[in-house]
Amino acid sequence: MGVVSRLIDQKGIDILVASLDAIAQMGCHFVLLGTGDEKYHHVLREYGRRHRRRFGIHIVFDPKMAKQIYAGCDMLLVPSYYEPCGLAHLIAMRYGTIPVVRATGGLADTVAEYNPAAGKGNGFSFEAYKSEALVSAIQRATAVYRDKPAWQVLVQNAMNCDFSWDASARKYLDMYERLLKEASGARGKGGKS
Repeated sequence: MGVVSRLIDQKGIDILVASLDAIAQMGCHFVLLGTGDEKYHHVLREYGRRHRRRFGIHIVFDPKMAKQIYAGCDMLLVPSYYEPCGLAHLIAMRYGTIPVVRATGGLADTVAEYNPAAGKGNGFSFEAYKSEALVSAIQRATAVYRDKPAWQVLVQNAMNCDFSWDASARKYLDMYERLLKEASGARGKGGKS
């Protein structure tokens, strides 16, 4: 699993750091790329040294490496405290990398919790801003990861998401057409225009 982020409080790095021991105990490989607050640089480098066989910590800004992480990871962690929009998880889904996000702002708008029984959803989310909630979401994701047929359905769901402006424009056009029909129907029944 990976993280591509600014290393600041807004991006949930505090609860991520508090989750790293649990991630290591799960036996997961973990890669992080980003720069930000020095307090996080130090502690993340220490985790990288402590878990050097499984953790790759890169305290740099490197757009090429970011694309490699988006494309090469199975999961992308985005534990933001708040996130007005967010692009990392959208980019990752195009590559088939599954987002594990805190349900806030644009993350809540674009990531639907995967339901293996129904085969619906495109990622995993959690609401409480706590490391335990992040770890629980990671555990749900890794449980599905072990079920290869379910994981493949999830990956296809994520890759089939269309967050392009064309899709948004179609939704707006559909809404305007529906409103026009409702308005003309109301006028035809003696309603005010």
